[in-house]
Amino acid sequence: MGLHLLYGILRETTGLPALGIRFDVHTPGVGSARHEDWQFGAKGLVTRGFGRTRAHVNAGYMVASVADGGDYWRFGLGVDRPIGLFSRNLLADVYAEVPVDEGRTRVWAELGTRIQTGNLAVLDIGLGTRLDEWERGAANVEITIGVSRMFGVPGGVRVGPYPDPTIP
Repeated sequence: MGLHLLYGILRETTGLPALGIRFDVHTPGVGSARHEDWQFGAKGLVTRGFGRTRAHVNAGYMVASVADGGDYWRFGLGVDRPIGLFSRNLLADVYAEVPVDEGRTRVWAELGTRIQTGNLAVLDIGLGTRLDEWERGAANVEITIGVSRMFGVPGGVRVGPYPDPTIP
C-alpha cells in the first residue's frame, strides 16, 4: 500500500506550468516491487496543458533498504486527456527507477483512468507493467485501484460546488 501527499505549489498560468511536490510512503510486502521494508520519498512535478491534453514531468528520490535494492532516483513522463464531460481522464505514463549505487534500472509503463466521484475525490483504476522484464516472457504486471481525497488548508482556496454534468 502507498500513501501519497501532494501539495500544489503553483497553478498553471499562461506563462508558467503548474508545480507541485509529492511525498510518498510505501509499506512492506505490497506494491509493484513487493517491498521488504518501508520506503519513503519525495518528487517534484511539472504539468503543462496543451489544449485538452496535459503533459507531466516528474523526478524524485526514494529511500529504500538494501533488501529492496537501496535508494533510487525516479524519473517519469506522462500525459492525460479528459474523456466525456471532463469528469473522467485517460492517463498514460512511463517512468524509470535508477538505483543510486549499482543495479539494473527498472522501467515501467502504465495506462489508466481517473474518475472524479465528487468535488473533492477521485477514483484511479489502471494497469502497469515493468518493461525491462518483458524479455523471455517474464512480464511483471500490476493493477492499481486508488482513491484520492483533497484536504484544504485553513484559510486556503475554497472549491465551489461540483458541476452537474447532465445536459438538459
